[in-house]
Amino acid sequence: MPYQSNDFMIYWIKNYYSLPQDTDIIWTSFGDKNIIYCINGEWYEDGWLGNAAVIGYSLDENQCLEIRAIASEQFSGNKIFIEHEGKTEEYLLRSGENIFYLKPENPEGYFRIYSEKTFFPSNGDMRELSVQLSVMPS
Repeated sequence: MPYQSNDFMIYWIKNYYSLPQDTDIIWTSFGDKNIIYCINGEWYEDGWLGNAAVIGYSLDENQCLEIRAIASEQFSGNKIFIEHEGKTEEYLLRSGENIFYLKPENPEGYFRIYSEKTFFPSNGDMRELSVQLSVMPS
């Protein structure tokens, strides 16, 4: 019986829930890679982006990156820039959630994201912030 594989997990699910062994289990996997990490810059654990960050990724073949930037009402009209594979794209933010897609030529690489404007929160947080950011494979 293989361990750390889909076959083992299906075997375990069937036995745990006392399912007949001929029960079909549909397995969905997002692949082994799907790693997204901050190389340098200010991308904080709570999702806030400072002025700029370089974000690395390791994806499965033919995947895109979905970039979600949440802008506050006072930041509507701010621009963020994404430098990737020798090109710079400019995105105008509206208040609320903004979704952008990045289709890398290679499954491993990095991109730089930076904001036109930043602010210091009035709640005592001393960080320079711009937007709330999430990056995920799609």
